Amino acid sequence: MSRGNLATRRSKVEALCGDFSAYWNTFKKSGTFSGPSVYFHNKCIQRLQEKGLPDAAIQDIYYLELLYATLSSWGMHRMGRGKAKLSDFNLLQSSLMTRSRDLCELSKLKLWTISADKVDEIATKLWAIIKDLKVSASGTQIVAGSKTVHHILPDLLPPIDREYTLNFFYGHKNLINEEETFREIFRNYHMIAKSCEKEITNILDDVNDEHAMKTSFTKIMDNAIVGYGIKSKKKDAPKMNAPNSKKRYSKDSGPNIVVAAPGEEYHGMFADRVRKYVLDKYVIPAQKESHDTVSVRAGDVHNALGFKNRLPLVCSALRSGKFLLMANSSIEETEGPDNSTTTRLLFRLKR
Repeated sequence: MSRGNLATRRSKVEALCGDFSAYWNTFKKSGTFSGPSVYFHNKCIQRLQEKGLPDAAIQDIYYLELLYATLSSWGMHRMGRGKAKLSDFNLLQSSLMTRSRDLCELSKLKLWTISADKVDEIATKLWAIIKDLKVSASGTQIVAGSKTVHHILPDLLPPIDREYTLNFFYGHKNLINEEETFREIFRNYHMIAKSCEKEITNILDDVNDEHAMKTSFTKIMDNAIVGYGIKSKKKDAPKMNAPNSKKRYSKDSGPNIVVAAPGEEYHGMFADRVRKYVLDKYVIPAQKESHDTVSVRAGDVHNALGFKNRLPLVCSALRSGKFLLMANSSIEETEGPDNSTTTRLLFRLKR
């Protein structure tokens, strides 16, 4: 895997974390999934929760039938020669029984609470299970296997598919080395979960958001990746009769004033300036001096950058998953109002 490809994957992860809620909303508005794929998925997760532990669910024929129906409705079984095919139901059932104890052990874990030094170990255990499951009649197992395990361990593993997941991380749908691909995707899933924990938790806790695919922490992650794919396709689509979108900068207003061309948004540009400034002036110096934490006051950043009425943007940029990923940090404490000159964030710097 080339360094360039790694850099591209990193930039995509940063972009996703930087505007996670927007990509979730793109997914919600898209209506991408409906009908049996939503119905059976919800029923399957509900039954799993009723049974409590994976071993109890695996021994429950109704749960297994719901799982089998979900996999079929998620594109794992298509009519016609050369199409995706599920294994025989009894074969899937027996392979799950064989791995029941391992699945129970992993059910104690949550993706967003795993420490970085344990990620590869967990990935190894998950891949060993996926490799042994008899889900797909084809030679490849990563897609069908991850979709199966997601419905058994919804707090640990998001589903992986070709259309959105592989395209997001690699820009194509092809698989070369399944095990290495799985390990790398899982590492990136862990980074996303850590960086976006607050945003995802807020989505889960939002009682006014009753979206049918808001079934678990990791499914929301998967949905946001789908939203990223949808947004990227729209961005790449040819625009007919598009207005002139050339950027225009005011020569007399100083470096902080930008005159936007019709229809252009500069929120992202200003947010990136905030992140870079705080990284250079606060985080990196604190890391060099081996400090465990660093405190940032929103008003100080706002004034230093010469902004006018941009405190909500400053605070949003500092709370974003993108910044936490860049700074390798987490928010330990917040003081003051949400978006004020006196808003102060205390960041815990990771080693």
